[in-house]
Amino acid sequence: MTARTLTVWAAEHAPAPDATGPVYRWNGYEESEGIHSLFAYVDRHGDRLRAAYVDWVQGLGEIVVKGQRVIDHLVLPDGLSYWWMTLFIEQSPWKSPAILDAIRLLAIGEIVRNERPAALRLVGGDSRLDASLRAWCGERGIAYSWTGAAPTPRRGLRDWYRALPRPVQAYLTIARYAVERWSLRERHRHLWSDDRRAVFFVSYFLHLDKRACDQGHFVSRYWEALPGMLHEAGIRTNWLQYYLQSSTVPNTRVAKDWLAAFNREPAAEGAHRFLDAFLSPAMLLRVARGLVRLAGMARRVGEFGASYRPTDGPPLWPVMRDDWLQSMHGSTATINLFWLELYDAALAGAPYQRAGLYLMENQSWERAFLHAWRKHGHGTSIAVSHSTVRYWDVRYTAHPARFGGGPHALPQPDVVAVNGDVATEALRAMAYPDERLVETEALRYGNLEGLSGAARARADGAPLELLVVTDYHEAGTATMLRLLEDARPLLTQPVRITVKPHPNLMVEPRAHPTLDLTVVTDPLAQVLPRYDLVFASNNTSASVDAYVAGLPVLVSLDANDLNFSPLRGRPGVRFVRDAAALARALDEAAGSTMAPSAEAARFFYLDRTLPRWRRLLGLGTATDRPAAPGLGPRK
Repeated sequence: MTARTLTVWAAEHAPAPDATGPVYRWNGYEESEGIHSLFAYVDRHGDRLRAAYVDWVQGLGEIVVKGQRVIDHLVLPDGLSYWWMTLFIEQSPWKSPAILDAIRLLAIGEIVRNERPAALRLVGGDSRLDASLRAWCGERGIAYSWTGAAPTPRRGLRDWYRALPRPVQAYLTIARYAVERWSLRERHRHLWSDDRRAVFFVSYFLHLDKRACDQGHFVSRYWEALPGMLHEAGIRTNWLQYYLQSSTVPNTRVAKDWLAAFNREPAAEGAHRFLDAFLSPAMLLRVARGLVRLAGMARRVGEFGASYRPTDGPPLWPVMRDDWLQSMHGSTATINLFWLELYDAALAGAPYQRAGLYLMENQSWERAFLHAWRKHGHGTSIAVSHSTVRYWDVRYTAHPARFGGGPHALPQPDVVAVNGDVATEALRAMAYPDERLVETEALRYGNLEGLSGAARARADGAPLELLVVTDYHEAGTATMLRLLEDARPLLTQPVRITVKPHPNLMVEPRAHPTLDLTVVTDPLAQVLPRYDLVFASNNTSASVDAYVAGLPVLVSLDANDLNFSPLRGRPGVRFVRDAAALARALDEAAGSTMAPSAEAARFFYLDRTLPRWRRLLGLGTATDRPAAPGLGPRK
């Protein structure tokens, strides 16, 4: 069909049907006659659009400038291409919100090819969207107009900081990093275990069991039973910890006290060091010089992505360009340089480590770690897929060419430890080769074993016990609580609401008096049997705990986000976009039960004895299959 005018509606207020042609909303999922949702379109055609975005990123690095690929222009003195440290390769929608803009632009390209409009109109939005669509429409001979630019929001302190020139931000970040973390620096050298069988862990100093840590026992929710299993097998552990402030570890003083307590019993608790223990005045100077080097590299390649197009679609460079500038000149560049320096210093002085495990999230620090690990001659590197692999979490979506090796190739782990059939299938679909994927038990979810059918038996007439699992960012949590406030008057039965907040974003019940909230902070596996139903945020992986346990699950969709839920596409899960839908779902859930499904059982490999981990780390019995390459005993 041929439409006269296609409207892309990026304004805050809701659009009305337009007689001149179809309207596609930039945000939101609501659709009606003549009004469509770009997010809904993207979700329906996700495989194709996700692959198109990853292809575009891969092609960027391969662009030839002055006879060399961009990847080769960015090679650092020790051989690592800095390209692999950029925000383009991290592909984090949380660090790079423009990724969602880019994917929606790819969707607009498809829609325009199908609708063949004579004109395209952008309502709202910003100058980046305008630049992309204006250039593309000009090339295709489509009339274009832009009206109603989004108002400039009121500026806060963070906005004033971001308005500073990026090089100024970069050098201020050096000072801020030093001030915040200098107290973690070690004046006296602390030795890791030099046992040739020791296992090396790279982890966040986060999600710790406060009660155990206060008593001098290291218990990490990331690793759960694995350190204890290694201790029982007589295997020493070495830990390189990255401190992050949290409600559990509120400051560096607490962090240092706990670390000192662990290190008094290294055989039982492991030998621990903070990554920032290796900070030095000389390192600060090297980071400053590194910023000058990156600025020179950026000048050599110039605006290399400006003329690069996805196949027959709008240019993505106008909306993604800021990620490049931030990676080369801004605070992101500074933090990346600290990663490179710190991991190099930590691993240069470490005794030989036969196996190194780290949390896989496709962050730039992982490339810094892998590069330093190999540079200093250590053994097998194991990336641990420690949580769920969500469809729209494009951090995990790779391009097949990234696994091909060659000059200045992306640093890759030797093994990817996957925690269930669902994660294995997802990573295969995201181009990970089978030979790198190894089955291991889901460490963070081990307490779900035997929890199926956790929902309590509810007495007739008793209130529906609803557990609300909120988000780690404020906007998503606010959306959920607002939906509950609006849905409550629509309910036909009593509901008692309990909130389990993210540990880094507490919920204050007094701020929501109409909900009469109770807050719990106990581990989720202990909490779930008390409830009839779970209402989870779009982003949290905690919804999977409830799903595996056999509770009905409702998921809140955020109008400004894609469907990031790990339960996207899973049978029996309901996604709600407004208060009316939430009220209907709660009323219907009152009289329903959900039996644990075979699909839920496929999420995680659960076995408290960790047989898969034992095989991977070379601790299995003679009848087990061999350990992964490089993990057998060394002479």
